[in-house]
Amino acid sequence: MSENIGHIKYGSVGLGCCENLYYTTYDQLKKELPRATYQPGNLQPADYLNPKYPFRYRFSFPDENHEELFGSYEDFERGFQIAIPRYLFNEGELSIGHSNFYIRHEHTSGYSFGMNFPCPGDEKNEMPFQDLQNVKGYFVLEIVQQRIVDNQLTTIARCPFCGNKSRMTEQEIQIIHRIIHSGTTYYNDLTKQVIDIALEGYTKFTEIK
Repeated sequence: MSENIGHIKYGSVGLGCCENLYYTTYDQLKKELPRATYQPGNLQPADYLNPKYPFRYRFSFPDENHEELFGSYEDFERGFQIAIPRYLFNEGELSIGHSNFYIRHEHTSGYSFGMNFPCPGDEKNEMPFQDLQNVKGYFVLEIVQQRIVDNQLTTIARCPFCGNKSRMTEQEIQIIHRIIHSGTTYYNDLTKQVIDIALEGYTKFTEIK
């Protein structure tokens, strides 16, 4: 189901589909709320900021002009990839969910077949595969969205291999933040800004009265 609001400046604005509000960050929607109007068949604009609904907002990527792009992001499922060497944290401290993925092979014999494979990013995966770039040595995730849970703007991460999404705890983001800012391994300024924004969300008061 498409989620839409009216806007006195932009007209009809698409926010996303079902619980995924791909085309607005939390902060941008909150900023535009005074200029938003009800669109028949949708929720009241303020309800899209209400924690009782499981809406997931576009992450506030610092290299995007969210004011100009409100309702019109082309890369609607953008993910910001971060790789953390596993030796920098203890076993079990960081985790995201994984799922099997399906590969279809069009064989030259004329008999096509498909296979389900466990995600190579899953540290518990014991299936042998040719690990060309040390996938097993890294905890790899993509920052994609934010969701209000218990008055916190929590971070939603995605596995770049299987596409499964997970909600990160504040402790997990703190661990990633510490590693990225420690200087133990190199991360660019954009990565540091992204993890700063992620951590900030957990201390942000987001309850809608």
